[in-house]
Amino acid sequence: MTCWACLRPLPPARLACGACALARYCSARCRAQHSLKHACECGAPWPALLPARAVLAARLARFQAAEEAAGRPARHLQHHLGALAGAEALPRAAAACLAAACSGLMPGRVLEALCAVDANALAVVPPLYSRPEQRLALAVYGISSLLNHACAPSVGLRFRGGALTVRALRAHAPGDRLRHCYGPQAGEHTLLQRQQLLGSEYHFDCRCAACVDGGAAERDAALVGLRCSDCGGAVPPWCALPAGRCSLHRLPGALPGGGACSSCGRRMRPGEQAATLRELQAADKRFQSAISGSRVEDSLRDIDACLKVQQRALFERNQVLGRTLAARADLLATAGRQAEAAQAAGRAAAVVAAAFGEGAVQTALARRDLAGLLARTNTAAAAELARRAAQVLRVHLGDAEPEAS
Repeated sequence: MTCWACLRPLPPARLACGACALARYCSARCRAQHSLKHACECGAPWPALLPARAVLAARLARFQAAEEAAGRPARHLQHHLGALAGAEALPRAAAACLAAACSGLMPGRVLEALCAVDANALAVVPPLYSRPEQRLALAVYGISSLLNHACAPSVGLRFRGGALTVRALRAHAPGDRLRHCYGPQAGEHTLLQRQQLLGSEYHFDCRCAACVDGGAAERDAALVGLRCSDCGGAVPPWCALPAGRCSLHRLPGALPGGGACSSCGRRMRPGEQAATLRELQAADKRFQSAISGSRVEDSLRDIDACLKVQQRALFERNQVLGRTLAARADLLATAGRQAEAAQAAGRAAAVVAAAFGEGAVQTALARRDLAGLLARTNTAAAAELARRAAQVLRVHLGDAEPEAS
């Protein structure tokens, strides 16, 4: 649990609101600072029952109304209410009406605020966020809402409790636009995946450098491609596919050049394609069994069977293959087989570096994990990897001390 004011972890000696059982604070100072914000909801159960986006929309609408009543111009954030189709608008309208009834506000104002939340809200997360359950809160920051999007961002957003810091990831000239990633990121999602996600969530066609670069098709082929049986090159998928086959995320359709090797041009025959997908489906089931198993040896047996198929069917830098190698490294380390674990982690780190680049936090974390596995067998190599990883993490995190994964 976290403090309702600063979002830092609650100490054992936590403080209650004093008038209701919902709010908890880490200190008397936080409780006093939060008293005015909490007063409108004190003792009411709806903030704990409604979806987080609806609660935040009611708070945003209340703030805007208070600013207007005080004669101050309220900042009305961009929203896409007019762009919503009926199927999209109906659930939002229902949520807005419910939140408005609970908070005593006008439904129209809350609906507009809810659409503004959809377009501008940020998930408040720890510095090295990796799992949905690590999210601390949902928040709207007025200044950060002015930042543009890029699939390969030039700034990163980091949180300490509820305090947001925008950090430059490279040098900027005066007048340069600061761009952070709204979610779909180059190196993790293909161009087709990014365009679909950004279009459905934010209603724009991305034209950032990573999307208009002529090499996007080749990078996507490497990211999610199958392995050409002739030259070992990358064959882009030719159809929509569920997550886990050859991409970590669902592929919404065929990629440019689908079915043909991006290196030698050889086309996969339909029967070969179908057989490969069946093998990859079975391999994904073995992977899921491996990561959910309770016995290390059984999990290793499943992961090795999965890896045997994926190494034959997937391009050597495919992200799914990299994920399997990283999972195998973790299992081998748990089993005490450090040298084998380091070998698998090294291959996994190479996949990550090829996808995200040298200055990415993902690459730094993969190399830091590898350094930990190499520490006993190759001290010099481990120290160099750890040093390089620390340099990159300082750019992304500043003086925050990331926990080891």
